Amino acid sequence: MKRATKENAKIESTFLGREDHGIPTFFLHLDYGGSGQGFGGRVGVTCDNLMQVLETLSASSWEKLPGVLLRTIWTYDRVVAIGHITKDVWLMPTNDGNWAMGTYASLPLDDYEVESR
Repeated sequence: MKRATKENAKIESTFLGREDHGIPTFFLHLDYGGSGQGFGGRVGVTCDNLMQVLETLSASSWEKLPGVLLRTIWTYDRVVAIGHITKDVWLMPTNDGNWAMGTYASLPLDDYEVESR
């Protein structure tokens, strides 16, 4: 079982564009208050996925994301899921290329032991 932490973060900055090889990608650069981590960089990201990020965080546009507070579930090497800071709305990219969006209880976290901070 993988260990993960559920913790608040703030979006410091974002990236939406193409990486070096022309692959569409996005990043949310997260600040945990002394440390940081990125969420995104997904290969094959779709417009629907970007809209799911906005919907999860109750943002009307990508440009409004910097400064937004959110919940995260993270491991030592990646952000597993992001969630709204006050609502029980979460988004979790999965290994099969689909994205799980719903309540915390509905996320496919069977492989994780999640500790809250």
